[in-house]
Amino acid sequence: MGGEFGLAGHGIDGVGHGGERTVTQSGNSGFPAAGELTIGFAHAAYQMAATFAARKTGIRHFEVRDLDSLRERMPEIDVLVISGLWRNELLERAAKLRWIQSI
Repeated sequence: MGGEFGLAGHGIDGVGHGGERTVTQSGNSGFPAAGELTIGFAHAAYQMAATFAARKTGIRHFEVRDLDSLRERMPEIDVLVISGLWRNELLERAAKLRWIQSI
């Protein structure tokens, strides 16, 4: 892995090839500051949180593997990275949600 990551074009960017990554926010992107951002990973099998944690971004994140857990944690999520668990009803609990990335 390594290389670029982030939410380019939305004020949150970072570049690195191992070790500590830098995460910054600029402008009025509609996203919270990096230190206040929460990413939710949602998939029944993919272990995305461990991979993301290895990048050492300092961004708060968590992973769920079932729909009930996702429903419960939706109010915390600013960025949702999801595959297979999406239901339109989740939007009712997504007050902070700013971005959905389907994988």
